[in-house]
Amino acid sequence: MVVTIKGCLGAPRVQVAHVDTRDVTLCCVLMRRSARIVGYVRPGATHLAEPQIEAIKQRARASSWRIVEMVEESADAGTRLDRPGLHSALEYLPRGEAHGLVVATLDRLTPSLCEFAVLRQWFIEARSHLVVLDGIAFDTSTDRGSQVAAGLAMFGDWEYEQSVERRRDEMASRRRSGRAISRPAVADNPELLAEIHALRAEGLYLHEIADVLNERGVPTLRGGSHWRASSIQSALGSSRSRRDRRASLLPPAAAMDG
Repeated sequence: MVVTIKGCLGAPRVQVAHVDTRDVTLCCVLMRRSARIVGYVRPGATHLAEPQIEAIKQRARASSWRIVEMVEESADAGTRLDRPGLHSALEYLPRGEAHGLVVATLDRLTPSLCEFAVLRQWFIEARSHLVVLDGIAFDTSTDRGSQVAAGLAMFGDWEYEQSVERRRDEMASRRRSGRAISRPAVADNPELLAEIHALRAEGLYLHEIADVLNERGVPTLRGGSHWRASSIQSALGSSRSRRDRRASLLPPAAAMDG
C-alpha cells in the first residue's frame, strides 16, 4: 500500500510506501491496555466514514482500549487544521479525558506533512499520543513509533522551509516586474479590527471568533461569506513565526483552568 502525502504550498506530493508493522512492530501498543482513546474520522470521496470507524473499533477491542468519543468530521470541512471536528477530538487530550487519538490513516488527520509537523509538536506539548492504524502506521507511545513520527515531521519542516523560499523568490520576482503583491488587510477597517480584538479578549478561540463573524454575516476582506481561524489570526497581526501561527489554529495543548 502506498500513501500519498501532499507537499506544502504547491510543493510536489510525496509517496511513502506502506510501513510493514511486522518488521517495525509499531502498530498500536498505546501506553497500556484499558487506555482511553478518541477516534477521529474524516470522510472523503474515496474514504467512507464507516470503514474508518470499524477499523478504530476493531483495534480498540483487540487492545482493550475504551473509546471515549468517536468524532466524525463533516464531509465539507476540508483539510485545514482549524476544522471543528478535529478541534473537538483534540480537546479531550489536554483535559486528561483520553490518552491518545486514533485515526485509520495519516491522511485522515492531515494530508500535509508540513501540518503533521505542527500536529506532532501539539501532541508532545499535550503529553498525549497519536496512533495511525494503516498505511504509514505508527504509535507514538512506543519508541519506534515516536521515531517514525519524528522523521515525518522533520521532512515536513524541511519541505515547509523550501516552500517559504519558493514564495520569497516569487514575491521578489513580482516586485521586480512591478506587479502588485499586497492584499486587503483588516487593519484598514478599524471597527472590524477592534471587534476581533474584543472577542479575543473575551477568551474566544480563533475558530469561535470566525463563527461569530460568519453568524453575523460580516463579509470577508475579499467580499466572501466565510471567515476562517487563519483569517482571524492574520487580522490579529501576530508577529510569531509561521509555524507558531499554524499551531495557533489548534486548540490549546495545555488544560484550561475552569
